[in-house]
Amino acid sequence: MCQTIFPFTDTFKLKVKPGKTYLVRLINAALNDELFFSIANHTLTVVDVDASYVKPFDTETLGVTPGQTSNVLLKTKPNYPNATFFMTARPYVAG
Repeated sequence: MCQTIFPFTDTFKLKVKPGKTYLVRLINAALNDELFFSIANHTLTVVDVDASYVKPFDTETLGVTPGQTSNVLLKTKPNYPNATFFMTARPYVAG
């Protein structure tokens, strides 16, 4: 069984290999929140938005509106063998 340092039972963990590229599909299932998604110390390459290919571009933070989908390429760091990087999705808050 995997033990987590977080108090949440629904924390998502993804084990990846160093130096590999992974396709990550992001779906904003939040009803009324625009979300910002990022992975610490990594750059995402956006290749698809709402089932339409786009000219690939790199970003550190991706905004996803309600119901929107995005496919991004995640290229893992080549020399962090036992590192942990955090994925975050935070709602847009105008205050």
